[in-house]
Amino acid sequence: MGEIILGGYVDRTINVYLDPTQLSRNEIAVDDIVNTLKEQNLEVPSGRLENRTNEISLRAVGEVPTAEQFGNIFLNSRSGSPLFRSIRLKDISIVEDGLGEVRRISRFNGISAVAIGIKKLKGANAVQVGNLVKDKVKELKPKLPKGYDLTISNDNTGYIRDSVNELEFTLIFSAILTGFVCRLFLGNWKSTGNVLLAIPTSVIGTFLFLYFAGFTINTFTMLGLSLATGIVVDDAIMVLENITRHREMKKSWFQAALEGATEIRFAALAATLAVVAIFLPVAFMKGIIGRYFLEFGVTISVSVLLSLFEALSFTPMRASLYAENKKRTIRNLSFL
Repeated sequence: MGEIILGGYVDRTINVYLDPTQLSRNEIAVDDIVNTLKEQNLEVPSGRLENRTNEISLRAVGEVPTAEQFGNIFLNSRSGSPLFRSIRLKDISIVEDGLGEVRRISRFNGISAVAIGIKKLKGANAVQVGNLVKDKVKELKPKLPKGYDLTISNDNTGYIRDSVNELEFTLIFSAILTGFVCRLFLGNWKSTGNVLLAIPTSVIGTFLFLYFAGFTINTFTMLGLSLATGIVVDDAIMVLENITRHREMKKSWFQAALEGATEIRFAALAATLAVVAIFLPVAFMKGIIGRYFLEFGVTISVSVLLSLFEALSFTPMRASLYAENKKRTIRNLSFL
């Protein structure tokens, strides 16, 4: 968590009511008391501890915790000169616990409440932080005193979850539609399955890259993957079609896979780099738009490059393992 904002919360204070008679009798000014409290009731920051995911602020605790201890503070100066008599704060004032001035109130369903706003650290996963907060709320609810309740009134991560779920559906639907089109034009399930395996290879590899690059799974990365689903099969289709052409030249599957992939590698590389040249510059845009589209451009570029690797390695390998079967025939499509 990066920041916690409180609303309707009244801080505990220690109130000091000065006795004018005692101040006059001991020749002590209000400034003398203020200076003493600044020197003897002080809490200073002492740095911070950081790691990859957390930041812990350190402080040196020097504040007096109770009103009784506060009253036992000795005055050490008077008008800038040392005070040689033992005069405690409670000798010239009344010290008691109290609450700060109420300047802002918070209500929930018409009932007075304390609002706690939680902000995530920059770069942290908003959904993960939201889940941790919800788990903590469930843990604390049974421990609350009678008459108290702990409720989440607003959760901004709901929109993120809905967006990611919708994009996940789009990604799956894109894969299914791509499979249908490949089956329609490739003519058999073996070739279709070989081509479609480029999708999980590219997607899983892209997720690994995003993890190690410090990117999060968000709207733009999922949108990039959805768009790349129909692109990552292009290289595999190109390579597999050339392998099939060599196979129809009476070569073995192994020889056809080796020669077909080798022959088409530069054409596949050119096609892949053309796609990367379109989307990668988006990652270098400046300003707010550039910050949003950085992950989008990188996601598409990485997935397409991984599809090239898959098409020139795993696709020919799988094709070389095909069992000997009848020559593939392409069905006549009357609408073409």
